[in-house]
This record gives sequence, C-alpha cells and structure tokens, in this order.
Amino acid sequence: MNRFKILVISLVAMATFGLSSCGTSTSDLAKQVQDLMIEKFQQEGITLKVKEDLLLTHKSGNEYTGIITVIVDGEESQLSVDVICDGESFQYEIIGVN
Repeated sequence: MNRFKILVISLVAMATFGLSSCGTSTSDLAKQVQDLMIEKFQQEGITLKVKEDLLLTHKSGNEYTGIITVIVDGEESQLSVDVICDGESFQYEIIGVN
C-alpha cells in the first residue's frame, strides 16, 4: 500500500470550512471541495494530480456523494467522498480509496 493510501486511511480526511456559501450549484460545490482537498494533501506533503474532477451527486437534503480520480506517485486511485453543506459551510470526508 503506498504512502498516499495509508495517509488517507489514517487521517480519516475530514475538514470543515466556513464559506460565504456552498456554491450555487452542485458543480460549484464540487470545485470548492476538490480545491480544498488538494490543498490539504499538499499541506501533508503529498502532491497529487487530478485525473478526473470530483463529480458530486445530490443524495438528499444537504448531503452529497462523489468520486474523484487522482494520480499519486504514478499510481491511479479513486477517492469516494461524502459532503454535507448547510448553505454557509461544508464538511467533506474521504470515505474510501479504490
């Protein structure tokens, strides 16, 4: 298992951010979450390249789920992500690495 997968599993990568809004659309929210995920990994010393942007799907209420495909150290991984947005802030959690 590479260092990236170990870090994701051990961190239970969860973050909460206060924003002026969660975005006016699901695609805006996905972009904000993706940007902050990349920033968080860079802070941990992991540089990743996004192969396929985060695609979120509305589950119900203020809950979204999605998948992002990244490349780290030449290895492709898909991250499963859950997002909760209350209109003013959002929280995301990486729930799985494929």
